[in-house]
Amino acid sequence: MASTFSDRFRSSSFNGFPMMQCILLLTNVLPEVLIHHMLVPLYPFMARTLISPTSQGIVMAGDKPAYAYYAGLLQSAYFFPTIFMTIVWGTASDKVGRKPILLLGLVGYCTGTLCLGLSTQYWLAALGLSISGAFAANTVVAKGMIGELASDDQSRAWGYSMYGVVFGAAGIVGSLLGGLLGDKALFQGVQFLEERPYFVACALGAVLALIGIALDIQFLREAHDSSHSYQGLTGQDFGEELDPLDESFIMEPVASSGSKLPHDHLVGDDEGDDDDSSSSDVVRGKFKPSVHGATAVPAFLRPMVQFFRSCWRLLSIRTIMPMLLYSIYALSNSIYGTSLPLLASASHEAGGFGMGTGETGAAVMTTSIAKLGAKILFYPVQRRFGTVWTYRIGCLLIIPAVLLPPIFGQISTWPALIAAACFIGVGEGWLYISVVMMITDSVKVKHLGLIHGLAGCMASVVRTIGPAVSGLVWQVGSDLHSPWLVFAMASLSATSGFLATFYMPSREGPSGYAI
Repeated sequence: MASTFSDRFRSSSFNGFPMMQCILLLTNVLPEVLIHHMLVPLYPFMARTLISPTSQGIVMAGDKPAYAYYAGLLQSAYFFPTIFMTIVWGTASDKVGRKPILLLGLVGYCTGTLCLGLSTQYWLAALGLSISGAFAANTVVAKGMIGELASDDQSRAWGYSMYGVVFGAAGIVGSLLGGLLGDKALFQGVQFLEERPYFVACALGAVLALIGIALDIQFLREAHDSSHSYQGLTGQDFGEELDPLDESFIMEPVASSGSKLPHDHLVGDDEGDDDDSSSSDVVRGKFKPSVHGATAVPAFLRPMVQFFRSCWRLLSIRTIMPMLLYSIYALSNSIYGTSLPLLASASHEAGGFGMGTGETGAAVMTTSIAKLGAKILFYPVQRRFGTVWTYRIGCLLIIPAVLLPPIFGQISTWPALIAAACFIGVGEGWLYISVVMMITDSVKVKHLGLIHGLAGCMASVVRTIGPAVSGLVWQVGSDLHSPWLVFAMASLSATSGFLATFYMPSREGPSGYAI
């Protein structure tokens, strides 16, 4: 009976879309997204808790430590390892399957989160965030797996809308819980929690990760097998005629019959999608220089060479532009996401609103609420305007909205915050799902892990630099009584994203860029 229930649960679908598998998949990103949003409003308070004014060798801002700078560094500590690891986990999921990588990500994220919750020193908190960041690739793997589960434009828009709704709901709950559970007054009289006021919030994320592991083991079905044959897909591979890997390789294998292996054999596809020759005719592992003048590589270096070659050969205007748009979104998001809690928690003398953890969490939560509504409405909007124009609309909403809190917040704080949250939430919600669809549609299904890994790598670079730079610019703007400076950076970033969309190549594909 248990196995029958398990099989029925796994195979449940809605209009041909594997709904239950998608829901199970999204439980893998829930701990990562929830903890991230719980910590966003808490970073300024964590810096104040963990950095002592009497500590040696710290950066000072006047007679106080530069708390804004150290709050930005905490966020950078999380995103720095993702620069390297998102592409590693994304590529690994193409090779060994999505499920093992999702499970490993949950285990690693659980470990890093507990390390953060138990920390009583700044360096230990940064270490915990770095460990979490090193395993924070389940969102990358999940985006690729949704692209596998969805077989057409309609189901992809539906699947990514579900992803966005879970992301938005986790943002609301995370921001709210972060503000509530980060309040030190809750733990008065409990010495362990007084010394570690963020342990409860982190422990909640660890428990969710353990639940996700149990659900994966019992119910989650692998989307493809070791031969890269994707289950549940029919017809020819998406966008095969547009695959950027259809160019000639720098290194070409020698075949015993004088013929050459199909190109896919050097991109990690052991069986190939378009193999017209028998594998017995091929002498594997032997290479000759191609017309490009390359020389043979030692056997122990071939996996690394193939990996970097696969990355290099994916790069074309059709793949680079969506990844660039994703990086621009990540930059604007990281600048505003760092600056808003700093503005909310800073004293009135420093140009801020003087809010506590609860109010700061509520300020961040209002944006998450608007994001959730936008992601629920994404499907009909995308069907009406197309993917690229939905991205442009998002940029146009963000450009003026990020300036509302610093300019009008001192006059009317909450109306300015709510107005900004509505515009920014809707803009970022539509912008994010649009660019994820553009990235997914730019390659064949078998390269989804790699392309989302590359996109995540590029976004992680700006997410690492953005918070640290934002903290410094905020400090400078605060000293100059111009807190709006850092928010102007976010506005300029969104403007560059809008302009960059006009260089997107138009194409017809699974979802077509409807430019």
